Amino acid sequence: MAEITGRSNGRWLIGCVADNNWRFLDQSLALVRSLRWFGGDAAQSEFRVCVVDSAKPAYIREMSRYGADVRVVPTYNREYPVTNKLRFLQQTDLSRYDHILLVDCDTLIVQNPLTPLTSDRLQAKMVPRRSIPHELFEKLFRLFDLPIPERNQEYSVSKEPSIPYFNTGVVCLHKPQLPNLVPAWIKFVDRLIERIELIADREWFIEQVALSLALAATGSEFDVLGNDMNFQIHVYPGEVYEPRLEGIDPRIIHYHRGVTARDEIARSAYPLVSARIDLFNDRVREERAPAPSALGPLKAKAFEALGKPDGRVGIWLAGHRDYVGGRWLEVSRLQTDFMIKMGLKPEHVLLDVGCGSLRGGVEFISYLHAGNYLGLDSSDRLIQKGIKEELGRRLLKLKSPEFVVSRSFEFEKFSKKPDFAIAHSLFTHLSESDIRLCLDKLRRFVNPGCRLYATYFIADPPSQNSFRYSRAIVEDFGAKADWAATYIGEWGHPEDQMMVEYLAR
Repeated sequence: MAEITGRSNGRWLIGCVADNNWRFLDQSLALVRSLRWFGGDAAQSEFRVCVVDSAKPAYIREMSRYGADVRVVPTYNREYPVTNKLRFLQQTDLSRYDHILLVDCDTLIVQNPLTPLTSDRLQAKMVPRRSIPHELFEKLFRLFDLPIPERNQEYSVSKEPSIPYFNTGVVCLHKPQLPNLVPAWIKFVDRLIERIELIADREWFIEQVALSLALAATGSEFDVLGNDMNFQIHVYPGEVYEPRLEGIDPRIIHYHRGVTARDEIARSAYPLVSARIDLFNDRVREERAPAPSALGPLKAKAFEALGKPDGRVGIWLAGHRDYVGGRWLEVSRLQTDFMIKMGLKPEHVLLDVGCGSLRGGVEFISYLHAGNYLGLDSSDRLIQKGIKEELGRRLLKLKSPEFVVSRSFEFEKFSKKPDFAIAHSLFTHLSESDIRLCLDKLRRFVNPGCRLYATYFIADPPSQNSFRYSRAIVEDFGAKADWAATYIGEWGHPEDQMMVEYLAR
């Protein structure tokens, strides 16, 4: 890549760190695309993705199409995966660069980000609102024998006074900070992990708190970036609207989990932000290529030759995404959007019958309060693949989902009863006797008023050989097991699976 000249001269490296699962790799791919398409002068800079522990070959190939350098880095701390970001800063070749822009993988670069980055000081945006009480800062600075800075900064949205405390989703470092500030930042992360009880339930802010300590310890100077350099869309599936942000035309959008059922970035409540998102989504649609298949040529031939085998062999050949039907993100968000429309709230308990590798589970777990997701499947292999490849350790620990592996619908093994249940793409593969068994055992487990939403292939006349049932039959399934059935029908499924609601009497 060419050297950037002008006000932001010198050699630039832009990059992110991603866990080796599809969600974070999808985000990283979107990020590098956004840089190349809309980054202005920055589009010519070098881009690097550090993938934790290992990198999926299909994504190495796809990212290389956009000039991204993919490197594998070891996990920093398995208990606190937010600290993996530090692996980017521990690479031995960073001294080759004059400037480093480190961003989270769930960001989009929608205008040239280099224009405001004109100093040699650390540059980042203050956090939007107070996430660490000032009393805790006082305790930490006293513990580490550091003078606490004055509260002469403002949170970027609430405008409350604060010490320098930055959101690390977008951080610009320059060559002068590499010898002193970066090692101090890493040192304070390690010290906070050793005394993790000090920050208790705020452990996900370790690297942000450590940066505040490192700035004070090294006396490093800094510049505060505006919201345009890190426009955070916080709440999924909605966001908190702040009138004072309405006129901001962002350069970098931090969208977190804001992705639609069509695998596009979700529009915002702010018109100028939505306009930038629309430009990105339009470009994706124009250049959309088939997603890298989980099946290599040899595996594809073996898969067909063995008659699409079930179990571990089938999962290995097809991959956990294609094994459960593919269309991963599209169907994932379709399920979540539908259940929210039906009244599912974060405080409700949801039972996912036939959860598989968590195609819907990841979004449900993220949306629900901790402990409120129950997943049942006959395949422990699929569940473990979903946890490892899709959910990740952070959400597993944070949200505490509960799983039961059972071939005979042993719902009684769960520790709580659900308010809602979903059986997506399950009865489309079950015989009539198995469907009746499931509905009967589930009805005996749940309380009256629980609502189950189940998908079917509807056909008249029905065909048990292809698991297609008439509307009358699926309503009878419910009636015989003490459920009141309501046929919903079309709900937007790409394979024309129809929806039925069963209400426990």
